[in-house]
Amino acid sequence: MDELILPSKAYEKHLAELQEFAESMGMVITGRCQYCGAVISDPKSLTARAGSVCRNRHKKNDLVGEDSAKNHTDKAA
Repeated sequence: MDELILPSKAYEKHLAELQEFAESMGMVITGRCQYCGAVISDPKSLTARAGSVCRNRHKKNDLVGEDSAKNHTDKAA
């Protein structure tokens, strides 16, 4: 997958302006989660380019040790 790149403050400000304009027109800005492809519309999710569930999943899987995905299958047996 693509590496998660945190957006700059200028990007966040521009996104907020676009969302305000879209809202005034009765529209919603959406995007797709970079991990699962689900449609996302929450400002925080759009900024992170990932839905809340995927952000939490991938944050946990980045840790080495007990929370890694590899160890979950071993514990289930």
